[in-house]
Amino acid sequence: MLWCGRPELTKIVGLDTAASDALVREVLSYVDACSAVYRHKWRPGDLIVWNNRTLFHARTPYDESQPGLCAAPFARPRRA
Repeated sequence: MLWCGRPELTKIVGLDTAASDALVREVLSYVDACSAVYRHKWRPGDLIVWNNRTLFHARTPYDESQPGLCAAPFARPRRA
C-alpha cells in the first residue's frame, strides 16, 4: 500500500529532483484518475463514512453560508 495525498506528497526521498518530480506527477495522475473518483451530491440527512488509511479524499468548494457538520470519530481495536 502506498499512502499519498496533496499537499503532503512533494518529493521522493533518495531520487534527484527531476526523477522525484516525475514520479510524484505519475503517482498523483493515478490518484486523480476519473475512473477512481466518487463524487457525492449532498442531500439532507446524508452520511459518508470512509477509511482514511485506504481512501484519498478531499472536499470541493461549497456554499459557506449553509450550515455544515464534520465529525471525526476514531475507533480503536478491541483488546483480547
